Amino acid sequence: MSPEHLAEQYYQLAERAWSRVQARRAVDWQTGIALWTAFGTGAAACLTSRVWFPGQAEAWVCTGFGFAVVMVYLLVWLPWQRRETFRDMATSYFWESKLQQLLGEHNFPKYLRPETEHDFPSAYDVNGMYKEGDPTKAVRKLPSGFAFHRAQIMQLLVTIVFVSLFVGSVWSKWWRHADRTDSLRLTIGNSHVDVPGQAREIKVSVDGKEVTVTRNPMP
Repeated sequence: MSPEHLAEQYYQLAERAWSRVQARRAVDWQTGIALWTAFGTGAAACLTSRVWFPGQAEAWVCTGFGFAVVMVYLLVWLPWQRRETFRDMATSYFWESKLQQLLGEHNFPKYLRPETEHDFPSAYDVNGMYKEGDPTKAVRKLPSGFAFHRAQIMQLLVTIVFVSLFVGSVWSKWWRHADRTDSLRLTIGNSHVDVPGQAREIKVSVDGKEVTVTRNPMP
């Protein structure tokens, strides 16, 4: 294979790996923005709605849902993104370094070459990455999926903020509108009726006629 054809192959392999990195980053940010929009909209809808007043059970369900989303995002989504993105970035740099080596190592500054076990593998580190010059016997390994990039840490923090905003809005509305009295005494003439604190409606009989008394939540 001629050097020109070999250089073209190296370039295409590097570009294909890098295109996967870019595509995965786009999906990663789209997922984050979708989550932030959903929870932000949910918080706004909860606080402004005049027809939905969550009970304590509903507030706990929303809390569990928010917690589950954060856990899936933290334990499944981000580690997978980190691991696969690092693999493609390392693959892209490896083929790029092969191209650099083909063009002439003297053209590439040594201080730009990875030299530690945390950097990407390259065509230069035969002694550091490979055993006996065999690429199949690499001693380096991909980092743990939980070794988050700084951008991923920021995405996680922003997600937690929006989830907390949503859950907090639900509990806040429940707290403002929940009736926490033990009971309510309804007096009609000489008759008394005790209504449980959480009851929203009670039916009583006045002069033989049934009357429904409804307790409306505070605006």
